[in-house]
Amino acid sequence: MFGGATSYVETLDAVLEYVVGHQPTENDLVGWHRGTFERVSGRSSIERRVGYLASVGFLTLEDGHWKLGPEGQRYMREQSTETLVEIMCRCNVGLS
Repeated sequence: MFGGATSYVETLDAVLEYVVGHQPTENDLVGWHRGTFERVSGRSSIERRVGYLASVGFLTLEDGHWKLGPEGQRYMREQSTETLVEIMCRCNVGLS
């Protein structure tokens, strides 16, 4: 995630809040990343990170617009570190 390991939660929160507020297209989300994070590399780097969030279930692409996936909905509803840790450990082999 952009922002590095020390800002992972803040970065994730910012991405999810943006998606909730705007239901962006892929181009919108790429543009937002470029305008929000200082050291964002190319489009493919952004797409990889967004793809990762989709693979974990935080985001889903529907009809060309990004929305919260089931894990994103759960995390935003609960807003707890415990929920985030549980999701990440379950979805990332070896993280626990």
